[in-house]
Amino acid sequence: MNPVTRLNRGLFSRIILFIIVFTTFSIFTGPVSAYKLLENSNKHCLWSIETANNTIYLLGSLHISPGEIYPLPEVIEHAYSKCSKIIFEADIEAVHDPSFQARIMTLGVYPEGDTLEANVSRQTFDLLKKKANSAGLSIEQLNRLKPWLCAISITSIEFLKLGFNPIYGIDIYFMNKAKKDGKEMLAFETAEFQLSLMAKMTRKQGEMMLRQTLKDLEVIEKDAANLVNYWKSGDSDRLDSLITASFKDFPELYDRWFTSRNKMWLSEIKKLTGENENIFIVVGAGHLVGRDGLIELLRKQNYKIHQK
Repeated sequence: MNPVTRLNRGLFSRIILFIIVFTTFSIFTGPVSAYKLLENSNKHCLWSIETANNTIYLLGSLHISPGEIYPLPEVIEHAYSKCSKIIFEADIEAVHDPSFQARIMTLGVYPEGDTLEANVSRQTFDLLKKKANSAGLSIEQLNRLKPWLCAISITSIEFLKLGFNPIYGIDIYFMNKAKKDGKEMLAFETAEFQLSLMAKMTRKQGEMMLRQTLKDLEVIEKDAANLVNYWKSGDSDRLDSLITASFKDFPELYDRWFTSRNKMWLSEIKKLTGENENIFIVVGAGHLVGRDGLIELLRKQNYKIHQK
């Protein structure tokens, strides 16, 4: 039987959407009931670059969120309203293209006769079985999926059970808003490129991604309140500490998901400082914080950065 049929097609459609947002903020969070949202912080996960020509806003996004995160703070909405161009990190709309969904199946599922069990260590597979059982899944539902698609599938299932959903993601919120307002929308990366970040991993990297996922899911409730509260209060140091903890044992993946991509985006942002219109950039919060984050990289280039 096709592994997608086993997983329920409605759920799979949300997993497809999750693939676009997964690569950019690999911090696993907990139940909505754990949150005491901070509404009156003086700071937000929003920065501005003031240039001689324009203002560029950088908003750190939570790609998958509880609905309770809305309405967004007025300072974020005001920054958006001042901009005519919106730039996202990836083309989220491409996820709905049937040909892209077919690509995921082609790249993410083992051919008949091959299995996940045959391609990862016994220790990793045993950890996966344990997690699958606790999530109410049988290992047969996951055994044809390659490590990266297996990691995304089991993570998305856990998120959805806890009240989080990509449809509440801040990127999607502003994509829908910009479409309605007729604003120009661009993206730093294509959906195909983001897919390639996972599909072109080596066998070792794929297993590392699965192991990191299983490790993070062990503390899915422990870090629940922290993630959203740190985002709400613009606490970049503590956001960075969550990411650092998640990737502590997986520096190769940190470089793949964050450092290398941040450097590419830095070049694009520098070009935008020469334009004569204000620009609103929405990327995963994990890309903005820390010593390898875009904010620090821009400061090293002597740009004037202000946190809002």
